[in-house]
Amino acid sequence: MKLAILSDYAEEGWASMDLCSSELFSRFPSHVNPTMIQPRMKLRLTSLLRLQNKEIPIHILDRLVNRQWDYPRLARKELAGKYDAFHVVDHSYASIVHNLPHNRTGVYCHDLDAFRCLLEPEKERRPFWFRAMSGRILNGMQKAALVFHNSQATGQAILRHRLVAKDRLVYAPLGIADEFRPDSDQLLATSIQSQINSFSDRPIILHVGSNIARKRVDVLLTALAKLKVTTPEVLLMKVGESWTPDQETLIDKLGISDSIFYLGKLERIDLAACYRRASAVLITSEAEGFGLPVIEAMACGAPVVASDIPVLRETGGSGGVFAPVGDIEAWVDCIERVLRCDNSTPSREARLAWASQFSWKNHAEIIAKAYQQLL
Repeated sequence: MKLAILSDYAEEGWASMDLCSSELFSRFPSHVNPTMIQPRMKLRLTSLLRLQNKEIPIHILDRLVNRQWDYPRLARKELAGKYDAFHVVDHSYASIVHNLPHNRTGVYCHDLDAFRCLLEPEKERRPFWFRAMSGRILNGMQKAALVFHNSQATGQAILRHRLVAKDRLVYAPLGIADEFRPDSDQLLATSIQSQINSFSDRPIILHVGSNIARKRVDVLLTALAKLKVTTPEVLLMKVGESWTPDQETLIDKLGISDSIFYLGKLERIDLAACYRRASAVLITSEAEGFGLPVIEAMACGAPVVASDIPVLRETGGSGGVFAPVGDIEAWVDCIERVLRCDNSTPSREARLAWASQFSWKNHAEIIAKAYQQLL
C-alpha cells in the first residue's frame, strides 16, 4: 500500500505535529510504503507587503495562503494520482481533502479548536472571512473517508456536534517517543543538564507548551505565587513559547520573576531531561485534545498535576493528580502534596506503568489497518 503522509509546512509545523508525522512515518508495518509530503513554504507576502496591523503578522498571512491555496493545488496537480491512500496528519489544513480522492483520504483530528468559531460562536467571535475559512477546513475533514481521533473525549465531541458519522471515526491514541524514558543519557543532554544541575537544591515545577488562552497560564503563575508563601525556594521551569505581554505584566504584578527559569523550545532529548528533573509537571489547561506532555512526563517518571477535565483524566488515568480548572487553592494543595510525596499521590511505578500503554507503533498499526480495510 502506497500511503502519502501529508505533514505541515517545514517552516511552520508545530513540534507536536512534526513528532506525529515523523513517528508515524517510521513505525508503519512492512506492508505499508509511506512517503512523507512536507512542502517548502512560499513567502510571497513576507517579501512584498509591509502591514501596519500588528495583530496579523505577515508570516501568518503567508501560512494561510500556503495552506489554503498552495497545498490544495499541489495535492490536485502532483499527488492525487500517485498513491493508494492519503493521510492528513493535522485537521487544521484539512482543506487539502477537497483536492484529493475523498474515498481514499483520512484526516487526523487532534481537537476542535480550529472550528470553535463555528461550533460555539458566542465563545469565540471571528470575522466573516475567518469563519468562511474554518468552514472550508471543516468541510474538507467531513469529506474524508476516515477521521482519526487522539482521545475518546475528542471522538465524543465530534459526535456530539454531529460533524462525522460514527462508522467513519477511528480511535488512534498518540504515543511516546524513545527519548522519553526514566533513565538519563548524560552525553545527549549535556547542554540542558548543566543548567538544570545549577538548581539541584530547589523543587522544580515544569510547564511545557504554548501560552494561548486555553492553557490557563494565569492559573500556573498565580499558583506559583501562592506556593512561594510556603515553599519560597520553588522554581517554575518553562519550556515552549515566550510569555505574552499580558503574562509578563502578571509576572511583574505577582513579583515572581526571580522564581521563573525560561528555557524556550527544546529538542526532545533535552525536554526529557527536564521531565526527569521536575518535582511536578503542571498542565493547567481548560481544554485539550490529548495532552501529550502528560504521558511524556510520566514516561520519564515525573509526577503530573493536571486540570480535572475529561480528556486529561483519560490521558493521565491512574498516574495523575487532578485539580479543578482555575481553582488556585486546590492547585496549590495538589502541588504541595506532590512535592512532599504524599501517600495519596500515585507512585513512580504507577506513573511508569500507566505511560507504558501508549505506543507510536500501536498508533501506526491502527492507522495502517484502517486504510487497509478502507481499500
